[in-house]
Amino acid sequence: MPPKYNLTSNIQEYKGNRDSYNGLQAYRYEAPDTIFKSSTNNPENDCFCTKSTRDINNEENCYLNGVVDFKPCIGSPILVAQPHFLNADNSYLEMVDGLSPDKESHGIYLLLEPNTGTPLKARKRMQLNCVLKKESLLSSITPQNMTEVVFPFLWLEEGADLPQKYVDMVQNQYFDKVKLAHIISYVLIGVSTGTLTICVFFLLRKACVKTNPTV
Repeated sequence: MPPKYNLTSNIQEYKGNRDSYNGLQAYRYEAPDTIFKSSTNNPENDCFCTKSTRDINNEENCYLNGVVDFKPCIGSPILVAQPHFLNADNSYLEMVDGLSPDKESHGIYLLLEPNTGTPLKARKRMQLNCVLKKESLLSSITPQNMTEVVFPFLWLEEGADLPQKYVDMVQNQYFDKVKLAHIISYVLIGVSTGTLTICVFFLLRKACVKTNPTV
């Protein structure tokens, strides 16, 4: 069986980032920068290093940070990266004009409501690339000092947003009840404090009467 690459499995930890969604506070979980790092920097990606590419010296090497060879997974010579080569080696950006990587627009993330664990918003994005070689019909667009170019031809986005009616449901069924519970707790504290004050008052009054009996 060929290896499988699951993008969602890389969203593993919360780094303390906060966000909001339609009035609800949320924790923001993001894919780490190592998701598409070279196996030299991230050994977990070693199985995706097929050394099927050649660098400027015509030596076989793994792809630099930001690009993963999916040929072992799908059998086709497709390279995968984050859109606009987000978190990738700068050399990829220099190969193609018009790229502007942006974490918000091109990153992978998940928003969770921290009290209930309700998923509020999620985005999974990836860019498909191919390798243009000098000897190909498109060699005229390849810079003279490069033997090949990692060329993006499509990027995909998969996402989900919690509908407003379910946001209202979370608000009504959880937060409103929590607010009511807080109000009730304050009322009970107030009543208890008042009752204790009255009891202490009568005890002190009774003690004063016993100490100074009326003649």
